[in-house]
Amino acid sequence: MRKLTEDKIAKIYWKRLSDFWGLFTISLFTVDFFTGGGMRQITTAIAVIYISILGIFIGEKEYLRWKNIYISKFFGEGYIILWTTILVILVIISSFSRRYHFPEQMSVVYISVLTFYFASLRSKILKKRRLAK
Repeated sequence: MRKLTEDKIAKIYWKRLSDFWGLFTISLFTVDFFTGGGMRQITTAIAVIYISILGIFIGEKEYLRWKNIYISKFFGEGYIILWTTILVILVIISSFSRRYHFPEQMSVVYISVLTFYFASLRSKILKKRRLAK
């Protein structure tokens, strides 16, 4: 039973850390956009940190799912909707005004978020199929 508690604590830790860095990264990209690239020096470093933490969280979550310890109560669709909405808004604004600078690393982070989401979704589907047998 102790192992289960440690696993739950680890999952909660990585989820909260991932949520924090995700929101921080989105905020930083938005500030960078509206300052005309004023935060460009740190966006790459923050993007790498966020992608790494998100990868660790997804890996931990999937490991626990396949060990029958974890059942997802959260929906990653919310993050996909948030990232997509902000990205589309920034692309539209930058299309009409040269005053704003679209953050170069934002598309890399967006593709990474999509990749992690779809890999996790596929894993969830495969796990459900396995349990149905």
